[in-house]
Amino acid sequence: MRRYAPAACLLVSLAGSSAAQSLDPSVAAPLRSGRPAEALARAELLLKTDAGNPALWTAHGLALAGLKRGIESLASFDKALGLAPGYVPALRAAADTAYRLREPRAARYLERLLAAQPQDTTANAMAAVVEFENGNCSSAVARFEKAQSQVEADALAASMYGQCLLRLDRSVEAVAVLERNLALHAASADARYNYAVALEAAGRTADAIAALDPLVSSASPLPAALSLLGVLRARQGDIEPALAALTKAIALAPSEERAYLDFAIMCTEHCNWERGLEVTAMGVHNVPRSARLRSIRGVILVQLGRFEEAVKDFDEADLLEPRTALGNLGQIVLMTDQGRPEDAAASLRSRLKSDPDNALLHFLLADTLMRGGAEPGQPAFNEARHALDRCLTLSPEQSRPYALLGKLYRRAGETGKAVAALESALRIDPSNRQALQQLMLLLRQAGRADEAAGLAERLRQKLSEESRAARRPAVP
Repeated sequence: MRRYAPAACLLVSLAGSSAAQSLDPSVAAPLRSGRPAEALARAELLLKTDAGNPALWTAHGLALAGLKRGIESLASFDKALGLAPGYVPALRAAADTAYRLREPRAARYLERLLAAQPQDTTANAMAAVVEFENGNCSSAVARFEKAQSQVEADALAASMYGQCLLRLDRSVEAVAVLERNLALHAASADARYNYAVALEAAGRTADAIAALDPLVSSASPLPAALSLLGVLRARQGDIEPALAALTKAIALAPSEERAYLDFAIMCTEHCNWERGLEVTAMGVHNVPRSARLRSIRGVILVQLGRFEEAVKDFDEADLLEPRTALGNLGQIVLMTDQGRPEDAAASLRSRLKSDPDNALLHFLLADTLMRGGAEPGQPAFNEARHALDRCLTLSPEQSRPYALLGKLYRRAGETGKAVAALESALRIDPSNRQALQQLMLLLRQAGRADEAAGLAERLRQKLSEESRAARRPAVP
């Protein structure tokens, strides 16, 4: 998903709100006519004798906001709300200003505003965007629905709304939302692409291809649209047109992961290993930090019997896989990812002295040591094994520690223990990509080709799902 600017288009100006209606005309008039400096000077004069007036403090904040002094304006709104906690004009002004500034306080102001005015469409639209940004699609959709007509008329909001509906597997509703948005923005490439994505998710392959046609037949075709067209053509069994579309997408956007991954997955589905290897090699060269491309190339290398190369790709994919930083542990993860595993390990050991029963700290220590290159026979390797054992004693129902333990055993040559650990990881989380990779490799090396093939299919499906998830509606 692409980054986007603050959705100011969802908002309305508050300079003429009811905060200004009962004010002294010397403050209200310049506010309404866009003379914030004059309004501020007059408000400051009046506050010297009327400091308990929440409307005057709100006007003071609006004048500051008009002068691009947003953070200062929030202090004025807070002063107004301290005097009158349910004062709607101050809540609306504070929510609008904090939202525009991408201030974390926006969510709190919006919550209070919606408690007072639950049907306020602008507040619901803003709250929906905040929930979307925080990854809370269920809450976002509930808010989008309360401002539906306003949201669907806006390209940015509609794409967010459609994206959340798709994440919630409500593809038919996403199609309806994005179809209405496309009708209002017929010239928008993003609106058309988003509509095609929703149609694909709803299983309407032919309609999705038709929707993409203007984007792929223009003088400047959209690479993402070409990639999606390739997937859809392959689904219909039109392999050569599919390959042509994907090849063109790669040529137009060689630094983007999507088309390489779609191309490689299609090759594995048709057992075209050499072609798959060729395109993934190109992809890894042009997108060197793609964990998914290394994973799918590892699958291909396993099928070709090139196990040592597959091991390198799977290990590299694990190293590249993004990790979630939790709270103040983010600095530790960052140190590891910056190539400072010794510093990260030292920090974790220090934390464990005061918190020895923290399973997450034990896992991060083992992960850090393994990322630092710990090998069998080294003290760091034994420390990693001990940390994982302790982690699983404290928290036995976690998939990732078992997957890392399987990798550790594989490095140590303890195949039986590695297989058992990886099977445990997959019992807990059947979609654990690290475990799928490692177990497939071990089974193939052990001559258990049928079981390895089953895991390869699961891994292909997992990568395909991830590629599909990345093809959510584009946010302008």
